Amino acid sequence: MTTPDYISPKIRVQIEEKLFSIINFKGRRAEEVKKTLATAALTKDSVENKAKEFGISPQTVRNYVEEQPQVIDQMLNVIKTISVKELGGRKLLRAIHAKQENE
Repeated sequence: MTTPDYISPKIRVQIEEKLFSIINFKGRRAEEVKKTLATAALTKDSVENKAKEFGISPQTVRNYVEEQPQVIDQMLNVIKTISVKELGGRKLLRAIHAKQENE
């Protein structure tokens, strides 16, 4: 996932909430793993640093990802679907805007 260098705090919270809703690990430390992965991606920090921040072992995070790869696959599919819908909406808006400018 590519993120811009700066994300406003309000937008970051919205993105985190969306990611939290689509990452569905099962297990005792699932919430910490979810927070670790989402915040590491959004802050361009390492999983190891964020894991320590949330009081979980980086190895635990790796174990969850390795033992439940379907969760990552589902998350990526949801993100792709959202991205395609968003890009399609933008193209439609651009087409409408261009048509209005030509009139």
